[in-house]
Amino acid sequence: MYLAQLESYQQELEEAHAKLQEDSLTDKLTGVGNRAAFDQRLAEEVYRSTRYRSTVSLLMIDVDRFKDFNDSYGHQAGDAALQAVAKALRCTRPSDFLARYGGEEFAVLLATTAREGAGILAERMRKAVAAASFPQGPVTVSIGASTLAPASSDSSLVSAADRALYAAKQGGRNRVVHPDSLPVGRYRA
Repeated sequence: MYLAQLESYQQELEEAHAKLQEDSLTDKLTGVGNRAAFDQRLAEEVYRSTRYRSTVSLLMIDVDRFKDFNDSYGHQAGDAALQAVAKALRCTRPSDFLARYGGEEFAVLLATTAREGAGILAERMRKAVAAASFPQGPVTVSIGASTLAPASSDSSLVSAADRALYAAKQGGRNRVVHPDSLPVGRYRA
C-alpha cells in the first residue's frame, strides 16, 4: 500500500513538473510559444541546420499600427486582436514553430525551408490575418523573412529577418519582404 501511494505521488510530481515546464515556454495571452521557447528552438534549429547542412528560415511578423489600435479601442481589444492574430498565424506546418516574440511581434521558425518556401508560407500567413474577422475592422501584418544558409549563426538569421521586417513596414505595411530584395546598406540592422 505504501509503495503504491509513493508511486502515485511520484506520478503526480512528474505531471506537475511537465505542466510547469510547458507553462514556462508558453505565452499566456496567445497560447503560442514565448520568447524563451523561441530562443531555445532557434538554437536547436541553427544547430540542426549546421549539422545536416540544411536551410532554416525565419519569419518576423509585426501587427501593423498596433499602438494606434490599442489607443483607439483599448488594451482588452488589443489583447483580443493579438489572440486572433495568433490563431490566424497557426496555418503553419507541424514542423514549424510559432512564438510571440514580444509585444505585437511574432516569429515563425521554418525548419528545412528554403527562401521560396518561406515566401509562400509568409504570404499565406499575411493573407490569413488580413482575411480574419476583427470586430474593430481589418488588421494586417508586415512580415520580414530570412533564410539561413548552413554554417551561419542564429544572430544573422534574426538580424536579416528584422531588417526585412523594417523594410516591409517602411514599404507601406501589409507585405512580405526578404533580405535578398533589399539594397545593401539602406536599412538599419
